[in-house]
Parts: sequence; C-alpha cells; structure tokens
Amino acid sequence: MLSNAGTLDGKAYIHFKNVVDEPGTTPEPEPPPDNGELSQNLYIKVLVGGAVKAEGYLSAIKCNSYELGTIAGGSTLTVTIEWSIPSDVGNVIMGDIVTFDIEFSLVQA
Repeated sequence: MLSNAGTLDGKAYIHFKNVVDEPGTTPEPEPPPDNGELSQNLYIKVLVGGAVKAEGYLSAIKCNSYELGTIAGGSTLTVTIEWSIPSDVGNVIMGDIVTFDIEFSLVQA
C-alpha cells in the first residue's frame, strides 16, 4: 500500500531498476554457458484495483517508469505485484539469481 502523507494530490510511479543476473550455483542439468537468465524468464505483473499497470518479463520492463495512478493528499493506493515463471522454461534458470530494486515515486499532480 502506498501512502501520500502530504496534502496535495500526486501521481504514483513504479520503476524496476538495478537488475543484476547471476549464474549462482550451476547444477548439472543446466546447459552451459550459464549467464544467469532468470530476469529473462521472470514474468512480472503490477496491478492497481485489478487494472494492469505494467507487465512483462523483468528484463523487458526494467528501466521504465509506469504510472500507477493519482493518490489524493492523505490517501493510499493498493498496489499488487505478481510474479511467475512459465512452466516451459526448463533447466536454463536452475540455480540462477536475480536481484533488483523497486522504486516508487510520487510527483505532484
């Protein structure tokens, strides 16, 4: 839940950034080379009130800001982030690690 503690309305944004893929521990079933492919296979969906505000593979949606909506002064906005990995990915992500930051911002409307 995002809160606008101020008195003025603001537009809320989400930004996925600083995405770093690492191979982690490479078990035998994972085919070489292991470059860390988790961000290419991690599907992210951002929803506000059931409406999709951003969606796609992490590697594709990173470095973009997505508007979530306006938050009135003193109000809140509920944001849901869902993630999944398609069942047909196979062994290419075994042992892989991905780290990233999620940045929320509020710009005066």
